[in-house]
Amino acid sequence: PAVVATMQGFTPAQCNALATFTGTNDAAIVELTDSRGGTTRTYQVAKLADGKCWMLNNLKLGSTTGTTTLTPADSNVAASFTLPQLITTGTSSYDAPQAIGPVPGDTGTGATNYGYLYNWPAATAGASRTSNPAGSGDAQYSICPANWRLPSGGDTGEFAMLNAKMNNATATTPSASGGTGYYQNWQATGPFKGAFSGWRSGSFNAQGSYGHLWSRSAHASAAGYAHSAYFGSSYVNPDYSSNDRYYGFGVRCLLN
Repeated sequence: PAVVATMQGFTPAQCNALATFTGTNDAAIVELTDSRGGTTRTYQVAKLADGKCWMLNNLKLGSTTGTTTLTPADSNVAASFTLPQLITTGTSSYDAPQAIGPVPGDTGTGATNYGYLYNWPAATAGASRTSNPAGSGDAQYSICPANWRLPSGGDTGEFAMLNAKMNNATATTPSASGGTGYYQNWQATGPFKGAFSGWRSGSFNAQGSYGHLWSRSAHASAAGYAHSAYFGSSYVNPDYSSNDRYYGFGVRCLLN
């Protein structure tokens, strides 16, 4: 695929003009660059079965040598937000943002292109149990590039709707759990190009076995929980709701 624009400069009109990516028609993929933090990354992007453009790689934003400043000009933030320096060890946090990496086993290519991991306060550019308590719905901001955002969670959220559309479901309120029959689309060889980046909760876990991706949706009643998508080699749950906000999960962004 050709690099056609920056992540921040890609438009809904350009998205709409793309063919739907089914997992095999690689000509439907475009490559976009993101130079935040002084490091230029290239991400694959495609229009999927729900008609929306998704990142096909996990976000890899952050530095091992210092903090990264995000601004409304380049990121989905209301004001300047400081993403902390990447860590690999240390105490997990429910409310203080944490960026985690490099992730063990990340080769930077293909199925093991894991990106970095983030706790929910980092993924949402500072949402805490005070600013976004249980029942508050969707966090408004994220560390996604400008004009992009975190997908919504819940059994009718954007992860669940994508799962339904990839499986030709006609219901407008799909079940959150895809079960064992729907996992193929989330694999590295499927249209979502999922990466088994695992998670971190004090230490790294399940790299190469499971993928976890944050949504922007707070839990309805549990102050320390937020929704995510979860998938493995034979299972997918596009709305896993009982995840502590301190977990380090991957981030995939969705075009506004």
